Amino acid sequence: NAIVKGWIINSMDSSLISNFIRFSTAKLVWDAIATTYFDGSDTSQVYDLRRRVTRLKQAGGSLEKYYNDLQGLWREIDFRRPNPMTCQVDIQHYNTLVQEERVYVFLDGLDDRLDNIRSDVLQMKPFPTVEQAYAHVRREALRQAVMTDNSNELSGAVLASKGLKLQSSKIFSQSKHKEPSNGTKCSHCGGNKHTSETCFKLHGYP
Repeated sequence: NAIVKGWIINSMDSSLISNFIRFSTAKLVWDAIATTYFDGSDTSQVYDLRRRVTRLKQAGGSLEKYYNDLQGLWREIDFRRPNPMTCQVDIQHYNTLVQEERVYVFLDGLDDRLDNIRSDVLQMKPFPTVEQAYAHVRREALRQAVMTDNSNELSGAVLASKGLKLQSSKIFSQSKHKEPSNGTKCSHCGGNKHTSETCFKLHGYP
């Protein structure tokens, strides 16, 4: 009893200790705390949790962090508002409705760039749980990211190829329009009738 009472007292803010230290048992201390600070319903806490859920958005951040933050809030709500049903059928039906509502909330908070994936989830049969919806969104978002990276790499390669062809064509064009005299000699390959400026061996063939 003394140890438990000590734990409770020591965990309090120092300004509150004097209000409870004179109680003779840990139970009396605990009951006094409950009477003083517990509002009897957790209504304000549940309201705050629900408001935070509706306001939570991905907002350009990590998909994993957004989902984990939502799950943390939902766990707090479930703790304060457990399933009120007693019949097994009703319990299952209630859980299904809760899951469906949470899928809508999860999808609504996703970034707009995931809009196509959001539509895919809404058309899934049977309708998914929030865990299944998250798994699908995460998988498809990763696939899109990989495809985008590959597309960017391909575009870069195409541009580089076009640049090389343009450079070769330019050199070839210069060689056609700049007719050197018969006495001109290339300082790179030693060939006649061209200079190192238009030497194919140095710059590449068109």
